[in-house]
Amino acid sequence: MMKCRQPPQILFVLFFLLAAASILCWLQFHDWRRQKEALAAAIQGLQASERRLAVLQEQKQEEEQLAAELVVLNRLLPDVPAEGRLLVDLQTGADLAGMAFLQIRFGEHVDRLEYMEIPLEIQLEGTYFEFLAFLDYLKLSERAMRLQEIRMDENEKKENLAVSIKASVFYLPD
Repeated sequence: MMKCRQPPQILFVLFFLLAAASILCWLQFHDWRRQKEALAAAIQGLQASERRLAVLQEQKQEEEQLAAELVVLNRLLPDVPAEGRLLVDLQTGADLAGMAFLQIRFGEHVDRLEYMEIPLEIQLEGTYFEFLAFLDYLKLSERAMRLQEIRMDENEKKENLAVSIKASVFYLPD
């Protein structure tokens, strides 16, 4: 009878070790792929976070600019009519420009949606260049004023202009 040769046990051990090593390499490869995908996802998340951070920084700068503008606008729109202060301010502007401040008439306060409007009519007398200086003063004034109509008539007796301005000032009621 013929004896079957049995492969030595060392071959079984080597085959088992080779199979185990192959399985471990396959597991390590799949783990490496998962880690690579996780890294790519983390990089995308980081880039998205950096973009959001950049947007937030821009918004913060915009907020600071808007806060500065709000301070200016709050000065332009007081919370009370302050008609006496406005009168003094207009008189000062006319004096600085060299004009004669003749009269001011306040109209009825008009309720707008978010603010109140005070129509007024101002009567001045002076030269053309003095009037330009008065307009420059109004432009730099701390109070918002809308000029609706300017009428200039020549005053032949005094060689000046009689200026009539219809305007409005505003305030924010409580």
